[in-house]
Amino acid sequence: MFSRRFKPRDISNGRRCLHSLRPTSPFKILFLGRDEFSCLVLDELHKNRDIWQEILVATHSDQWVGRRGSQLSISPLKLRAQELGLEPQFLPSKPEFRHWLPPDSSPFISNPLDPSNVIITASFGRLISNNLLHKFSPTRRLNVHPSLLPLYRGPAPIQRFIADGGDETGVCVVEMKEKRFAVDGGEIWGSRRVEVSPQSDFSSLQKSLGSLGGSLLVEVLRGMLHGTIPNATPQDDSKATRAPFVTVDDVQIDFKTWDAQKIDRMSRALAHQKPLIAILPSGKALQLHAPKPVQNSRTELPSSGSAKYDPSTRSLLIRCANDSLVEVPFVKQQDRSFLAAKEWWNGVRRSWLTDGVLMFQQT
Repeated sequence: MFSRRFKPRDISNGRRCLHSLRPTSPFKILFLGRDEFSCLVLDELHKNRDIWQEILVATHSDQWVGRRGSQLSISPLKLRAQELGLEPQFLPSKPEFRHWLPPDSSPFISNPLDPSNVIITASFGRLISNNLLHKFSPTRRLNVHPSLLPLYRGPAPIQRFIADGGDETGVCVVEMKEKRFAVDGGEIWGSRRVEVSPQSDFSSLQKSLGSLGGSLLVEVLRGMLHGTIPNATPQDDSKATRAPFVTVDDVQIDFKTWDAQKIDRMSRALAHQKPLIAILPSGKALQLHAPKPVQNSRTELPSSGSAKYDPSTRSLLIRCANDSLVEVPFVKQQDRSFLAAKEWWNGVRRSWLTDGVLMFQQT
């Protein structure tokens, strides 16, 4: 991995100059996030005490989720902030968040536009209102984004990168803009690249990019504090790609067009969030857990989407596009328990089988 330096931008004709906004004391930081990525960024920020005098963490409130609200979802950032001795602020639901501001006693409200005040987001998942952004100077509105912008703008950059099979990505510290501008389309204050292993999954890549993003953020803030960082660089919008939220449609396998390699990539990218599914003859979904491409197999299957149990690997074997095969060791049928492939296969309806072969529905 290495840093990419940017040439200073021309600041003539009335453009803002970073040095005119140089703070006179370490930063007072409003930090918004929610998941493990934001925790790793906060860790790096917190241990560099020379660049901040105050950190106010704001994150999502605890929520009951799942079937009939049976599970309590707790923001990882809440727990990490408490471990660091920071008392987090809890944010309202998405509709109410559009009007949310920090407490009146905070420096962001009592002394807005102070160059020592900075708002930072990291994997936050919500748009920041213009009203909140305008409490901070334009150069003090920063987002730590896990991609090499303008590639993969949006809420799911790590997932989409892995799904596309890329071999190099990175992190950027990007300036947040008002809603009328493109999401993640602000000017870039710093960037670092990293090569990616072909077998990386979401969790491993998120961990490495979170730590990398945190150290990059510290570098940017320290440069702002001491007036040693070049001005931000505009993005080339013509090269922008999107990374939208993951939906059910993204994880439903089409065995006619998805080969084993794509299934492997999609599983590594999305399974932590939504497991891949195939559709049974009954119309019910079958989650496929830990699918892996098979290089050689003596099991014969007639067409894409056909499957049978393979005793030699104790897995469900499925034929995919381009005559490729995947093996699936664990499954979960809709409204049923998580099972090993053999246990599930033993309970498969005989009416679903033709000559011992199951055929999944095709899209």
